[in-house]
Amino acid sequence: MKECIGWDIRDGKCTDFWYDHWLGKDDRLAFSCSMSPDPRPLMVADMMNVSGAWDWDRLETILPRERLERITSVQPPLSGSREDMPLWRWEDKRIFTTRSAYAFIVHGTELHDTDIWKKIWKILVP
Repeated sequence: MKECIGWDIRDGKCTDFWYDHWLGKDDRLAFSCSMSPDPRPLMVADMMNVSGAWDWDRLETILPRERLERITSVQPPLSGSREDMPLWRWEDKRIFTTRSAYAFIVHGTELHDTDIWKKIWKILVP
């Protein structure tokens, strides 16, 4: 169920840059980089420069433009802040519910995707 957990970045020291979900509902970065991710753990906080901003020089060499644009919407980790906070990815409020966990187990997808079938069955076709 690890794929169901997302991360709210605070200090960036607990969230794996490549393999954790920390950019909303996007896939993990390991599956969208231009080169093989480093097998050693690399935390989100490791992608900061000395002034506490994103290290864009480094990021631009390993990630495609669409992922870089997504990172711009995430506040850089704050040194001295609290630990990163785990979130439930399949609910808008990011709080675990048994309903969304059941939907994920049964359908292997987001709960909201099941709503598409309700819309399809309501379509009036000849």
